[in-house]
Amino acid sequence: MDEGEEYIVFLDHLQVPDNYIYKGNEAISFLPKSTYFGKFPTNQVDTNGQILTKNETDKWR
Repeated sequence: MDEGEEYIVFLDHLQVPDNYIYKGNEAISFLPKSTYFGKFPTNQVDTNGQILTKNETDKWR
């Protein structure tokens, strides 16, 4: 990522075994969804500043 740029970032929680108890800041640990599709520069995305509903996002699947 370039310094001073804004990005939309798609993240997943860090995968842990069942019954694992997070220690310290592990609960806020994330990984990019993918290396290629994990981020988009906001200057290249047509955003209107509104959050889409689940129904609106489902029509793109």
